Amino acid sequence: SPYGSVPISFDFIAWGNVWKIPFSIIMFAVVAAVSVVFLRLTVFGRYVYATGGNEEVARLSGIKTGRVKVIVYMICSFTAALTGIFLASRMGMGDPLVGERYMLDSIIPVLIGGTRLTGGRGGVVGTIAGIFIFTILSNALNLLDVSAYWQWIVEGLVVIVSVSFYFRQKG
Repeated sequence: SPYGSVPISFDFIAWGNVWKIPFSIIMFAVVAAVSVVFLRLTVFGRYVYATGGNEEVARLSGIKTGRVKVIVYMICSFTAALTGIFLASRMGMGDPLVGERYMLDSIIPVLIGGTRLTGGRGGVVGTIAGIFIFTILSNALNLLDVSAYWQWIVEGLVVIVSVSFYFRQKG
């Protein structure tokens, strides 16, 4: 089992405050703001939406969809690395398996926020709303002392309901 300690500066990432505001909230706000500006106000952001909406049409329109996807994967990897650093700071140690539990927790807010699994629709603002809704649901289940087993069942039901809304709108 791991042992040792992390420097105070590393501990600050998860537990520190700036003017009584948790640093994690500041990190979230910065990443969200940069994402909104990037997707809404740049040409590349429009390329991302076009590629996600219909890759073939975007390619025929002159967008280098392969390049767009590679850059988007790079951005995704960068934010995953930031998340890994945050989790290591929060736990006070590194663990390569710590993120497994959070995979479904990262998909559910995106679905709640209105992003379609098939692509084409979605956005940062809807995802942020989904994060708030999912966080409230998770905290309510914890406060009600619901076991982890039943919490996973509720999360699965949320996924099923979200996906059924997409197919209902489509049909």
